Amino acid sequence: MSQTEDVDYTVSEHATPEPENEPDEDQAYKGVLVEVEKYLKEAIDEHNTLDVIDLTEASKMTPTQQVAVHKLVVNHLRSIKVEIDNKIKELK
Repeated sequence: MSQTEDVDYTVSEHATPEPENEPDEDQAYKGVLVEVEKYLKEAIDEHNTLDVIDLTEASKMTPTQQVAVHKLVVNHLRSIKVEIDNKIKELK
């Protein structure tokens, strides 16, 4: 059987894990995140209704196109809101 040797090595400080008792540096921005979350909820509610569809002949887009655009906007806003919600949950 061969004998193994311990090799001396050094590790720089950035390679060690951070202490878990340090407060999250983003905690100070939690209020801003909550305000953004409220704004996103209002924007989703605003765009997720048929009241914003212009049915007049003066409209540059057909009602079908307008519905498609609003669906894309709502989906985009929801994905942003999910990211914000997850960050707020991390900060609690």
